[in-house]
Amino acid sequence: KKNAARRRAGRGRLPAHLPRIEQVLMPESTACPCCQGAMVEIGCDTAERFDVIPVQFRVQVTKRPKFACRACPGVVVQAPAPARLIEGGMPTEAAVAHVAVARYADHLPLYRQAQGLARQGIEIGRGVLAGWMGAAAFEIRPVV
Repeated sequence: KKNAARRRAGRGRLPAHLPRIEQVLMPESTACPCCQGAMVEIGCDTAERFDVIPVQFRVQVTKRPKFACRACPGVVVQAPAPARLIEGGMPTEAAVAHVAVARYADHLPLYRQAQGLARQGIEIGRGVLAGWMGAAAFEIRPVV
């Protein structure tokens, strides 16, 4: 008991700000196996485990419908396209920020990031990632 208590004390507690997902495992039957009467809950064993949801990659689709007037020839109305960090490029600002944080804060080289993306089925070369870093450096220049 003394060794078990020492092991538990060294683990520490999981922070309270992390969201908790509760999973309740009920027995197959809550009827008494002897008399088949209803049983009451007298306690509950609780165990917390640390879990991770990996980064989720997604595609952001922007649709801009065009509208035309049937009565007026040549009149077409469409919302302007939103500004992009890299004109004509495919990354969102969040994607570029993710690559920059992984590169400089987590010390993850671009070739390893490209390998990790490839494991997810996303083929982006390290040269493209380097171009994203250059664009991010240009945009952050006024702050630096």
